[in-house]
Amino acid sequence: MQKLKAINLFIILIFLASCQGDLKRFQYSLPNKKSITTNEEYKKISIIHTGNFNENSSVISEIVDSKILLSIGGSNALKGYISTLRETIEAPTLLLDTGNFISFNSVTEKRNATIKLYSELNYDAVLLTESELLNIPNEQETQIPFIAGNIIDLKSDSITTRLNNKAYTIKDIEGVKIALIGLSLYNKKSQGEDGLSGIYFDDPIARFITIKNEIGKRADLIILLLHAHRDQKAFNETIKRLPPNSVDLVLGNDGEAGLRTVNGQTVVTNKGDGKYIGLIDIYIDDEKNFIAKQTRSYPPIKLCSQFFDVSADCHIDRNDLEKIKSIKESNYKLIKARVLGKDLEL
Repeated sequence: MQKLKAINLFIILIFLASCQGDLKRFQYSLPNKKSITTNEEYKKISIIHTGNFNENSSVISEIVDSKILLSIGGSNALKGYISTLRETIEAPTLLLDTGNFISFNSVTEKRNATIKLYSELNYDAVLLTESELLNIPNEQETQIPFIAGNIIDLKSDSITTRLNNKAYTIKDIEGVKIALIGLSLYNKKSQGEDGLSGIYFDDPIARFITIKNEIGKRADLIILLLHAHRDQKAFNETIKRLPPNSVDLVLGNDGEAGLRTVNGQTVVTNKGDGKYIGLIDIYIDDEKNFIAKQTRSYPPIKLCSQFFDVSADCHIDRNDLEKIKSIKESNYKLIKARVLGKDLEL
């Protein structure tokens, strides 16, 4: 069943226009190659990232001004956007997921479709959370590279190997070795769930230090995937406990989107929900050092099946009055969605 979300923005247009001036235009797309920037002085690696997918493998519908029905997300859109980005970006790419791609209250049909989708997308790493542990049978075959370094099997007193989980993985990207470490905070709502018997969520920072010491000099960069159930306070407090200069980049999903610094750590988060994907460019110098100040996080990429012709995206922000007016004056003309100059057939 499709989700239906009404966006009745135009009704309040006249009122808003009377009390606000020029406002920033919000574009949640990368329609052409000019959308991407590159610093030729350093080596660039692009990271495509998802999170909190919540089994949204079906199309989500949005109604605009009771006139236009837009299709957002779904398996075909996610695959189309990711494959086009991988093919078109003129830099090596990583595809990462910050967890909770299975819904806490999972539905079998949606769960199986989502597992199939994630297996086909060929992720470099997917953060394991209790949502996946509770809802994916351990015997179920998947091609999903789960990582979580603080989920412990009580019998062995070591990192759980359920769903073929690993504490970390190291990727060699054109000679740059990047360690991807996963940490998943425990959601108290799952206490007493049978699917978590024999499992313990250990202190994330204590485990991180152990894992980092194990990795040693085998990695040039450390990227931490952190999941905190959209609890921004817990997310930030966990980052603040990290030893200084122990991580190059923290990637997560706390309900916000963008690039920020937390206690000196470079942090990037995304919107997720099966409606958005994120894109980051990171830069490395000739000595394979991470250049934090060069990190570029692009606006959320909304998984539109069609664009408004005048805006080259399908996102509407109630504060962007100029864009709303232009869309209305164009009679809501739609065109194919486009990524970096390529039309998507969705």
